[in-house]
Amino acid sequence: MINAAHKTSATVLAISILLLATLPCCHAQDKTPPPPKKTPAAAAIATPDQPAQEKPFMPAYKEEVYGDPETFSTPRLQFTWSPPKKDQPRWNQKWIWSVRLDGSDLRRVIDPKLLYSKAKDANVLHPPVRSPNNRYLAAAIDAGDVYYRMLYDLKEKTATVMTTGGFEPQFLWTKDSKKVIFYADKHWEYDVQKKKLSQRPMIYGSGTYLIDNDKRFLSMSRTGYDIYEYDRTWVKEVVLGTNLIDNNHGLSLDGKYLAYYMYDESQEEQPGYTVVINRKKPSIPILKVSSFCRNPSFTPDTKNLYCCTGKIFKYELNSKTKSEILSFYPNGVISYLTLINGQSHGK
Repeated sequence: MINAAHKTSATVLAISILLLATLPCCHAQDKTPPPPKKTPAAAAIATPDQPAQEKPFMPAYKEEVYGDPETFSTPRLQFTWSPPKKDQPRWNQKWIWSVRLDGSDLRRVIDPKLLYSKAKDANVLHPPVRSPNNRYLAAAIDAGDVYYRMLYDLKEKTATVMTTGGFEPQFLWTKDSKKVIFYADKHWEYDVQKKKLSQRPMIYGSGTYLIDNDKRFLSMSRTGYDIYEYDRTWVKEVVLGTNLIDNNHGLSLDGKYLAYYMYDESQEEQPGYTVVINRKKPSIPILKVSSFCRNPSFTPDTKNLYCCTGKIFKYELNSKTKSEILSFYPNGVISYLTLINGQSHGK
């Protein structure tokens, strides 16, 4: 009896142990947390050796089409910006863009493949300048061992090397869009229709402008500006002050208003000013603000002045108010600002 009872108890005990061994598995299965979600492909995980990189930023844009009436129904702002795209030959390679004066309607001016067709591993250096009829684009391309002066036909989609050389180009277009004048070690004039390059008498200064219906040059200096005839005959000098910053000025389309940045060593807290004057009354500033304005560009009606300091700002000259127009921060800076399509919308 004892042996039978003992065997029965052992059998019950064995079955109980087996049941207890199986029950926790079920409970553990119920309590096991769900597997972690997969990281989306657009995101990235940071590690000590590899910082996190988000999906490259790219705003919505359209291609600029030469002659499109909607695009060129108003003046526009042209500028460079390096979109953070990994498929670029150079991470910071500049592309050329344009927007309306309110910062809307972003368009890419030229296909980067055409822009850098002469040298893929290159970059835009200095402001590219559009012809008054919007068909041509003059640009300086830095290819490392050579600096190209390029002419792009935005209608025919062609690229032409006008010449090579140093110096800031300071591209100037004649009003009829037939000639572009620039620096490349020397002073040059390129006839677009004849495809002919001619050397001009050198005009020294920190920036030149064509005025008086292309009959004269206004050449900036560290103290003001000089006026020259088209053949380089000197006419007069106009003194505005001292320590004008080189290559940071702008002239209105009608040649009446001038914007420049002046450094004042006597002012310790704010040693510099952006100044706007009427050339007929240079002693009475229209605007004088203690902030830097790079690539100052007037609207055709001369009511507003646009500036580029990584972002695009606008000064309303009557009210002296400043407003931000366009920014891609923190996804790169905007540079090399110019006004385009302004001649047909002038007074």
